[in-house]
Amino acid sequence: MNKKYFLSWHKKLGWLAGIALCVFAFSGILHPLMVWTGPKAKAFFPPQTKVAAQELYSVSEILTSQGISRAEMVKVLASEKGALLQVTNEQGADRQYFDLNSKEHIKGHDREQAKWLAGLYSGLPENQIESVVFKTSFDSEYPWVNRLLPVYKVQYNTEDNLTLYVFTETNALASISNDWKAGVQSLFGALHTWSWLKELENFRLVVMSLFVLAVLGLAASGTALVFLIKKRKIKDSDRSWHRKLAANLLWLPLLGFSASGLYHLLQSGLSEPARGIKISQEMNLSDLPVFDQENWQYQSVRLNGLSLIQLQGGELAYRLSLPTAKSDEVLTAQQRFDGTPIEKGAIYLNAESGAEVDISDQTRSENLARRILSLNHGEPLESSVVTHFNANYDFRNKRLPVWEVVVLGSDIGRVYIDPANDVLVDQLADSQRYEGYSFSILHKWHFLKPITGRLIRDIIMSVLMVLVLIFAFLGFRLKYKSVKRNKRIDASTVNPMRTIGEA
Repeated sequence: MNKKYFLSWHKKLGWLAGIALCVFAFSGILHPLMVWTGPKAKAFFPPQTKVAAQELYSVSEILTSQGISRAEMVKVLASEKGALLQVTNEQGADRQYFDLNSKEHIKGHDREQAKWLAGLYSGLPENQIESVVFKTSFDSEYPWVNRLLPVYKVQYNTEDNLTLYVFTETNALASISNDWKAGVQSLFGALHTWSWLKELENFRLVVMSLFVLAVLGLAASGTALVFLIKKRKIKDSDRSWHRKLAANLLWLPLLGFSASGLYHLLQSGLSEPARGIKISQEMNLSDLPVFDQENWQYQSVRLNGLSLIQLQGGELAYRLSLPTAKSDEVLTAQQRFDGTPIEKGAIYLNAESGAEVDISDQTRSENLARRILSLNHGEPLESSVVTHFNANYDFRNKRLPVWEVVVLGSDIGRVYIDPANDVLVDQLADSQRYEGYSFSILHKWHFLKPITGRLIRDIIMSVLMVLVLIFAFLGFRLKYKSVKRNKRIDASTVNPMRTIGEA
């Protein structure tokens, strides 16, 4: 009875689940293909600069003369013109720039900054740039997994239409693409996540859930048959190879892929966590003191940049970002996806005296976590720096290093904070963390990376997806043979009732 029950469900789900399996397996191959064949950046780390005492002294003068009394962010960072002052007045808007020597406002420079950064990351001259577009929302070309907004889309006049997305807030490359990668990415989105239904999100979730449930039911019933039906010699070659693939290789991966895929679909569709939020309050710059040049000890030190921040109690300080490597250093694909921090540490200096402030990124991250989670100072926290991507904090988050802050004895979960920009990069409740483990282990097979590395892991999974397609093809052939056989039986059946005379 058990065999008949599972065989019945296996046959009922065959066509629907088989089609879904082919769609998901084929699109699963597209993702590593996109990584292997897509364009590569010529540099990874952001450009670095040196800041002179006079330039830092000019910050307060510029802000005062320009009438900037409040700002979201104030930074000194690298540009083609040397160190410039960057001011962000409103999240999502383009940024203002000021020359630290002439103290003049450089109008429209955010666009020029984006073009300069694109040249550094692409290695192409500016005269090859075809268009520059300011983007404040995600779309099919620049999907939400890239996380960073607003960005500039810089497209080059090349045969493959090389396109870079640059994030001027941190001088970072958000994404790089070309016609081939964009096409593969669009096809992956259409087949694997059904991005073409994004305007009908609830409908997408329901229909995709039914398709994934069908695959899960097919895998579960097939697994039961593997263990319930005794091994025997099968004359039909299609049936023989279908069973061999199921019994020896595919039953467990298919269960893992479908179960974790369903969990991920529902979790991501129904409970998107908060991320990308500016945590610190808007700074009051009306009383910004003039920096004492005599105490500047970092004249010849290379920096990612420095930012003006407001500590608890209202004290203003400069945060110096110390780089980990040369800005033109190129990383391997393995290093990029594993994650490499862009800074090795930070120094905090009083905005007036230049004296070092006794505070750390860890302390600031904990203070910011208390603010964003509305915690009192009695709540115990545990914090640690994250320098590589992992199951809890993956490659999509883009920023490294960040601080992970966990609220002990609570189900609030954990937050990931970038103290260089006072940004809540991600927030992860315990339920989301468990889904992350499921997706990381059962769907993306991250457990193989320490053993094989990312490339070999991707090759193994791609070969497995090809075998799944062959497996599904054999199943379709068996279904087709079964339909033909049943039709023959129906056609050859005669009425068993006979008349007396016939008898």
